[in-house]
Amino acid sequence: MNRRIERLGGEPMGARGSHRHYRVRYGDGGTVRTAVPIHPGDLAKGTLRKIERDLEPAFGKRWLRR
Repeated sequence: MNRRIERLGGEPMGARGSHRHYRVRYGDGGTVRTAVPIHPGDLAKGTLRKIERDLEPAFGKRWLRR
């Protein structure tokens, strides 16, 4: 997940605890932010949906499922 966000243009802003924070700039100065857990194992469905919704303005609808 982290590599994919970075490949699409996400800038790591650091980490706090077990979450890595990202910022993505898009369009005419728009910015979106999200936090991604860096725990071992699978992420919960709701967590994946939240990350997808947070970054949707920058990457487009259903970007995570492509």
